[in-house]
Amino acid sequence: MSETGKPDPEPKSGSAILFLHGRFGMGWHWQKVIDRLADRYHCFAPDLPGFGSSVLEESRALSVFEHAQLARNLVTRLTESFEDVFVVGHDIGGSIALICATFAAPRISGLVLINCAGLGAPASAFRTGWFGFSSRRLFSRAASASRHLSPVDRRELMAPWRAGSSRSAIIRAFRAIESSWPGPLGQESWERKVSALQIPVLVLKGSRDPVNRREVDRELLRQLPGALYFEEESCGHWPALERPEWVAPKLREFFFNSRKSYGHMQ
Repeated sequence: MSETGKPDPEPKSGSAILFLHGRFGMGWHWQKVIDRLADRYHCFAPDLPGFGSSVLEESRALSVFEHAQLARNLVTRLTESFEDVFVVGHDIGGSIALICATFAAPRISGLVLINCAGLGAPASAFRTGWFGFSSRRLFSRAASASRHLSPVDRRELMAPWRAGSSRSAIIRAFRAIESSWPGPLGQESWERKVSALQIPVLVLKGSRDPVNRREVDRELLRQLPGALYFEEESCGHWPALERPEWVAPKLREFFFNSRKSYGHMQ
């Protein structure tokens, strides 16, 4: 018992990973990587609002900043139980993770960005077109370039776009992100905040990704000069699905080293 007479809080133990999927993703896309990390890490891979089995309010979808606030709330909850919390983001999940990190840097032991969309892309990069045509065309390009996707993964990736209700929810989520994406002045402000981050960062890139070009990675590395960078030439847009045997060891090594180094930084 504590001096106030209240039960002592549960001691923190272990490490947690929060996985944030991208615009053409859902929480299950991380499962192959999670299977390789679950022996040591507690893994959480939610469906973002409007994607997968998540609930999307009828009135509106969430802005990119509200997604980041949601991620921050999840990080806060996880730090109540775990000694270390790592955040891994793919595509716009990486952008959300970056914003989240500027909100909650002291609570995050390490940040991983996989084929990250960054924060400098123009809002036009997220336009959906009529009935989502532009988004579906970009999705098709990404699927064609990702040679290591299994037939099952391809079917599962396509499934939400074939059903009218899920396709409508995804398009609404895309449009909310597009309309809230920071403009040139906002991007300059976020660049300063990102450059000031004092947490370990790992950047992973699939060379064949047609969605987020290498220019985005160069800009990220300019803003995060201390970040580690690895590129896999055979991967496309979904490295966690295509080459989990490449992604998981990179994460495991980074998390192990981050726990040691971040303890000295705090």
